[in-house]
Amino acid sequence: MRLATAASMERLVTRSYGIPHLPAGLDWTADPDVERRLTSALVRDGNEAFCRMLYGEVLAGRCVLPMFEDLLEHAMHWAPDVVINDCAEWAGPLLALALGIRNLAADNGLLRNVWDHHADHIRPRLTEHRSALGLGPEPRTPSSLDHGVLTPAPRELLLADLPIPAVRSYRHENPRQAREELPRWVRELPRDTPLVYVMLGSSGNCAPGMAAGFRRANQSVLEALADFDGAVVVAVGRGNVSQYLPQPRHVRVVEYAPQTLVLRRADVFVTHCGFGGSREAIEAETPMVMLPWFADQSLNGREMAARGMGLLLDRFAATPSQVRDAVFEVLTETRYRAAVSAVRRQMMALPDLAEIVDDVIESCAEPVPA
Repeated sequence: MRLATAASMERLVTRSYGIPHLPAGLDWTADPDVERRLTSALVRDGNEAFCRMLYGEVLAGRCVLPMFEDLLEHAMHWAPDVVINDCAEWAGPLLALALGIRNLAADNGLLRNVWDHHADHIRPRLTEHRSALGLGPEPRTPSSLDHGVLTPAPRELLLADLPIPAVRSYRHENPRQAREELPRWVRELPRDTPLVYVMLGSSGNCAPGMAAGFRRANQSVLEALADFDGAVVVAVGRGNVSQYLPQPRHVRVVEYAPQTLVLRRADVFVTHCGFGGSREAIEAETPMVMLPWFADQSLNGREMAARGMGLLLDRFAATPSQVRDAVFEVLTETRYRAAVSAVRRQMMALPDLAEIVDDVIESCAEPVPA
């Protein structure tokens, strides 16, 4: 197995997860022009404009051919039997098509967004790439999903109504990073002390153009919880802690917290509704106050709120008093935790994540759909 991604991801891939890294493609997150234009679209015109640019112009546009060329060069020396691609990455499916092998799309939470934007914004870009490679036009439904989808969540959560040929759902497992442990100051909290964990994004806080919005959201939550009768942990990203100091003694602002471990102790999770964090909260049976921002986050928030797993607020309009009231309600009303527990039981009934290996090997023996 090789994991192909931008060279800037090597440290995370190899040191944190121990997977052989294959440097390939562009790191679009390091392009200041892309960051500036995406931020401008989000702030000026909202999430739909942001998604149109992200999926159409960036991910299905400028990123595809550089990644394809790198992958093809690697494939000439290391012949793959199958490609497993991020559902919002299209060089992998093109490589599989060129090599006559199968690709399986891994759902990272963006699949619903990808489906919704495919016909109008993604398909035209992919048709251009396919034409340059001597291939026919991209179909009206995503061809990258034709061979199957792998998702670490029940299909019913976000994909129930999508006519995808084959969806394989697996039980969510928290990522294991080396040498992680629960901080002592969390371990030493009295068991009857309620803990609110706040994490409002790991991408917005490192994009300069989005930093102001990230700070405003964190400041609003900190103001809301200034008099909270319990403990509060707020993770704000590298180099950002000093912006939020000083704080009351019950509030701890940190660069990073081992989220999967903290969530097991937390009573409420104030979240931006990222796909990973949402599943981690379900695994920990922690109810949520949801403040989504961009991409798939609003979809995730609406689905979880509809299932009763927490309260959904407008990130841009919610006042500190509304955030405070939402945290208090989710903390004190047991129905929210019960709803999370019900979804967790559904998730835990799925096949073990380790079964992906056998399923992928088995799929390699099947004829590749035309």
